[in-house]
Amino acid sequence: MDRRQFLGLLGLAAAAPHDARALKLIDASQLITDNREDGVRVLSAEGDFIGARGAYYGPSVSFARIPKHLVDALVASEDRRFYEHWGLEPRAMARAVWSTLTGRTQGGSTLTQQTVKEIYLKEHSPIVRKLLEEPVLAPILELNLSKEDILFVYFKRVFFGGGAYGIEAAARVYFNKYARNLSILESAMMVGLLPHPTGSTPIGISSCRATGASE
Repeated sequence: MDRRQFLGLLGLAAAAPHDARALKLIDASQLITDNREDGVRVLSAEGDFIGARGAYYGPSVSFARIPKHLVDALVASEDRRFYEHWGLEPRAMARAVWSTLTGRTQGGSTLTQQTVKEIYLKEHSPIVRKLLEEPVLAPILELNLSKEDILFVYFKRVFFGGGAYGIEAAARVYFNKYARNLSILESAMMVGLLPHPTGSTPIGISSCRATGASE
């Protein structure tokens, strides 16, 4: 049995009618908009972005407009074998589950697992999520979407702190610029926010702000 056959069988087993989530993991555009939190954007009379209340999702941009150095920084920091695995890293998962059971916090989820979690599983029990839900849903996502599509959905949905969901929103909140214009240093700072997005703003980020972004 090859990899795609295995994932196909796993997908069929998981996509039972009792779990509608599995039926939604086939369309990147659906994942970008599904189950988003509420928020309001504030614009000037000229249509320029001023700020936001609640969750802020930036305007839609194509994956091709996300800087390559930003993508590379994300993969290097969060999931070095992203282009090689099929959604799961068993050893890293085992370490993460043990860490959760012993009351500590440790990474171990792949970018694919993080994408599924961000959209559907954030409010679920960490043990149930890591042991049962992510191991089933992450391979389904890998089966149905390309690696580029998964990264695209991730960059559109992940929380960067400051009320900003997605890299386009985060670039405007922290640097007042388009994501496509983020420098290597700014991209590294964005990726550095991901493990603890509700913490304090990194030193120096306010001094790096630039101008010129609008809706």
